[in-house]
Amino acid sequence: MSKSDVNAQFAATIPSILEVKEVFLSNRKLYLTPTPVDNNLAFFDNRIFAKATIGAYLRWWTEYADVSTEMDENGVRWYIYRFAGSPLSGNNECCWVSEAGETRYSRVGYFLPVWSSFVECIRQTVFG
Repeated sequence: MSKSDVNAQFAATIPSILEVKEVFLSNRKLYLTPTPVDNNLAFFDNRIFAKATIGAYLRWWTEYADVSTEMDENGVRWYIYRFAGSPLSGNNECCWVSEAGETRYSRVGYFLPVWSSFVECIRQTVFG
């Protein structure tokens, strides 16, 4: 299975995960379930992203909703589920999934808060 297939599969599960997020938050085993997503930063040791869990994503989408989610003009919430870019130049691509399971790709103008807040959620979730 290709990386893009794996990423698409993960994106397709996100609406279901969000529907039962309290179950994931209350069950440590589910909370620490690893994700298959391949996030990437240029010039950065990307091994930290290998430790991303469902819990880290749920924490990120909740505690850092201002940089990890957005509401469109129709009132639909979108969640970043994968990103790649350069912390030096700020060039990036973010992959988004809606509550309904639709996906889109875009560049954000605030990339530093995106990746740094995600790393912090991973650190807090996995390393305490």
